[in-house]
Amino acid sequence: LLDDAPVYNPSHLFGFFTCINPEAVTDIKMYKSDFPAYVGGKLASVLEVKTKEGNTNRFSMAGELGLITSRLSAEGPLFKKKSAFFISYRKSHIEKLIQKANANVSDFQFSDLNAKFNFSINDKNRLLFSFYSGRDDFFAKKWNGDKQGINWGNNLASLRWNRTYGLKLFSNTTLYLSNYNCNFFTAFNSKTRWHSGIATQGFKSDFIFFQNPSLTHYFGVNLSRHQI
Repeated sequence: LLDDAPVYNPSHLFGFFTCINPEAVTDIKMYKSDFPAYVGGKLASVLEVKTKEGNTNRFSMAGELGLITSRLSAEGPLFKKKSAFFISYRKSHIEKLIQKANANVSDFQFSDLNAKFNFSINDKNRLLFSFYSGRDDFFAKKWNGDKQGINWGNNLASLRWNRTYGLKLFSNTTLYLSNYNCNFFTAFNSKTRWHSGIATQGFKSDFIFFQNPSLTHYFGVNLSRHQI
């Protein structure tokens, strides 16, 4: 779950890299069993990831140039102390190394983009918009000049409303969209392919009530629609 939106294939380069860009992460929780109800009815483990919300006071940039991947991120205020943004982009450049080992490889790469915007409406209300897009390509040349291979990608977005009702009651209401597509091309130029995908649209509203220091109540609703 990336900012409450499900990621169905959370890997790059056939599992060698995660789709979670470390530069964009602010909090991670791992549930191997006994999941909280608010993450929905899952059959296996759940990795809950929250991304950075941006700095509301000053602008900054960070980057990294590596042998396999490079990344660049920026964050700063849109309106000082009221709203902020965070954007991070990562791309692989292992393709040239692979092509030296096998000249038939035409594409072997991945990229991903994280973006988040937060807006403080007043002392009790805040809006956060999160977006992620990731893509992988692995293609090899065919004898006839065409190419065959596989590509897959995730696109997701979530809009969350944080509301404070008093000293003891809080709520998070979220609308989220997630779309995963995988294509196996036997002939890329003629678009001959097998396609599979999962699309999810959902709404969830979680409430937290602090009755006293030793007793906290969690309740809410989660509605989702899946297209497979």
